[in-house]
Amino acid sequence: MIQQTQVKINLPVQLKKLIKNQADLYGYTLAGYFRYLAVKQIEDTRWFPVKKMSKRTESNIEKAFVNNKWIEIDNVGEYFDKLK
Repeated sequence: MIQQTQVKINLPVQLKKLIKNQADLYGYTLAGYFRYLAVKQIEDTRWFPVKKMSKRTESNIEKAFVNNKWIEIDNVGEYFDKLK
């Protein structure tokens, strides 16, 4: 089950009416339409959170390469399925 959270926003009345009309046009509830817009925005911009590696992790990766203790993974899904 996907964890969810609730978000409350304040909109001018006229903007809410315009958005509600768009949601109705596509058969969405207001909340469903906002979810659609958020997902569409992320898909369109290809935005994904990226975090910088710690120095310790960088060091461990370098050691693995130097000591030839790494594996190449072509299919991440398959790899994790095998770990189960």
